[in-house]
Amino acid sequence: MTIDLKSHPFLKQAAIKPEELPWLEDFLIDSEKPLLCFQSVRDAVVFTNRRVFFRDEKGLTASKVATVSMPYSSIVAYSVESAGTLELGSTIDLFVKEIGTVSVEFVRNTNIRAIEGLLARATLAN
Repeated sequence: MTIDLKSHPFLKQAAIKPEELPWLEDFLIDSEKPLLCFQSVRDAVVFTNRRVFFRDEKGLTASKVATVSMPYSSIVAYSVESAGTLELGSTIDLFVKEIGTVSVEFVRNTNIRAIEGLLARATLAN
């Protein structure tokens, strides 16, 4: 099972603490730290100091799980659209080598500038 990142929008992610993701520690490597974590009902997006990864739970019991790991070096550009007065959330589009565009939507009160700053530091460092 894979996640089709081109056609699978990660919808309305809300910020959460890393400790609220019990599976997270299993995915981190030595010296990797979660910096920003977001979750919707069945999906999660985690930004670490080394990569961003996407988790998609499938099925009624969420017994099927797909995870995509994306090092920051594979992100060639990104765009950020903040929430306006009447809009319900913000969107970040990641333009990724060999994949195309990955869109992530965030709930209205997300600190989108923190994500943008993290992406700037991580992608320009490579």
